[in-house]
Formats: sequence, C-alpha cells, structure tokens
Amino acid sequence: ITFKYKVREALDVLDPASDALIFGHISNAEDLARAKSRPLKRVVVVDENVHRLYGDRIEAYFEHHSAEMRLLVLPTDEEHKDMDMVLEIAAAIHDLGIDRRLDPVIAIGGGVCMDIVGFAASIYRRRTPYVRVPTTLMGYVDASVGAKSGVNFQGKKNKLGAYLPPVLTLLDRSFLATLDSRQLANGAAEIAKMALVKDPELFELLATYGSKLIEHKFQELPDDLGVDVPKRVLDSSIHTMLEELAPNLWEDSLVRLVDFGHVFSMELEMAMLFDEKLYHGEAVAIDMAFSAVLAQVRDQIDRPTLVSIIDMLRGLQLPVWHEKFDAAMCNEALYERVKFSQGQKIPLPVAA
Repeated sequence: ITFKYKVREALDVLDPASDALIFGHISNAEDLARAKSRPLKRVVVVDENVHRLYGDRIEAYFEHHSAEMRLLVLPTDEEHKDMDMVLEIAAAIHDLGIDRRLDPVIAIGGGVCMDIVGFAASIYRRRTPYVRVPTTLMGYVDASVGAKSGVNFQGKKNKLGAYLPPVLTLLDRSFLATLDSRQLANGAAEIAKMALVKDPELFELLATYGSKLIEHKFQELPDDLGVDVPKRVLDSSIHTMLEELAPNLWEDSLVRLVDFGHVFSMELEMAMLFDEKLYHGEAVAIDMAFSAVLAQVRDQIDRPTLVSIIDMLRGLQLPVWHEKFDAAMCNEALYERVKFSQGQKIPLPVAA
C-alpha cells in the first residue's frame, strides 16, 4: 500500500484569498473539477484556545468559500485525549455526510488535536481524508509530519491508534507568535531530539540561539542575531524528521532513532497528567537528559558532550530532571519497553 501526502509551508493560511484549506489536498485535475462542481462540506475541529484567538477568522474563511461547515470547538489536551472525543468527531463527520474522498476533516490546533482527528478519520469508513494545520510548535515540528494518530487508553499514552497520514499538512509559522514561552519550549524539545539523533548543525544552532528562539517565538530574529535562524531550525527539524520517518512510516522496524527521549518520558508524563502537569516535551527533555547521563556512564559520550547537551536543553528553557522520576518509574518504563517493543530498544547518544 502506497500513501502520498503533502507537507507545505503556507503564509497566512486563513487568508480568504487562499484556497489551500479548501482544495490544497487535491492533486489531479479530474478530482479538482469534481470537487468544484459540488457543494463544499467540511468538518473543522479547533482547539478551544485556538478558537479564542482565531475563531472569527476561521469562520469567515469558510463562509467566504461558501463551505457548509460543522465546527467543533473542543478541549484537545492530554486530559481529554480519549475515545469519547474521537466518537464525537466521528458523529459530526457522519451527520454532515461528507464525500469520503474529496471532503477532508480539518484539524486546527496542537499535536493532541491532530492526533485525535487523525484517529477519528482513520476509523470512520476505514479511511477518511484529513488535513492538519498545526498551531503549536510541538504540532508544527512533530505531530504534523508523520502518519501516526492515537488516543490515551487505560492510563497509558496513545495505546489506541492507527497509521493514516493526512492528505495535507499546512505549516503556517505565524501561529507560533501567539504561544507563551512554556509552550514554545515544549515544542522545542522535539527539535532538540532531532538535533541530537540526526543533525549536528541543528544542535549548534540550538546551542547558540536557543534562548533567542524562545524569546522571539520562532519568528525572524534581529539582523545582528541571524534573521533566518528560526526558519533554518524549523526546516532542518522537519526535513530530518521526514527523512527518519519515511522509510519506516508504519514502524515495521522498532529500532527507531525518533524514539530518543520517548522511553521513560511516557510514564512520567502520564503520572503528572493531573497533578502539576508536565507537557509532553518537558517529559521528553527529562528523558533525553537522563539518557544522555546514561550514555556518559556507559562511556558512549564524554563529560563535556554531556554538559553541552544539558546546557542546550536548559537554553531552550526545558527541565532536565524531575523528583517523581525515580527508580520505580524507570523500572516500569523499561518493563513497558521490553513488553511492547520486542526487547529493550533504547536509543542513546554516542560520540561522533
């Protein structure tokens, strides 16, 4: 089975003059002509926070294009990432009666929003097209570019899910300008992951400019700091992620570099979901710091390299330890890893 999907940069995706959200997913002239000859229908799922900021523009966009829209404004966070929300989205798809090939479901929000919408699309009539529009840094560099979707189940992260890539991902960096520092740092953890496992140049950019990237919200930096650094960082992160995911989109191999930072973090993230909540990227950063220490203890990296890794994470305003991450949690994470990953596969940094 071959899937093709597009990841495109878009400037002001909510500009009514652009039809990217309406027809950007269609690749051939015959389908485009058919789509334009019939009434437009779109189920649009928007995170509550995103709707507060962009709700008027979203509604005006689809009104301008004369689309019959079913707008779902939902609390798409980890606490609500469950089958109840998936079924609510599936019900809206069913009630609107969309074309199963031409009318994609549209997710506008962070990584959790895109995960939930992707899963709902994958199970409704077995494959309904969907479009991702990430509005958080985490969604922009991580959740937006792969094929996975899923929800939490029985207190475990993403235990229910599917592999179905979107027909289109639209990347609009201007959304990042509305995020606070903690949300930006949260997403930057996934960029740091790709830097550590794939791209030394990206690592140097983060080590040098990390705090400025957070301060300027990944928009253009002042000329004296390197105006194009944010774009270089985002592009490198996405390209390296796609290079790593594309040959193994269905995870036929469970030896995956992108699992770095995701061995111990899932237990910590779920343990802190309702009490002094940790974001996904924060838990991943703590995992990466611990794994880097483990690599140094195993003589896979030297002390200066370990220090440079920790300093880079701190420069991105990420935590590098947590009091609840103890030996018992570590053992539980290792048990889960062995049980569900065909052995103890733990990516660790090594010296160049």
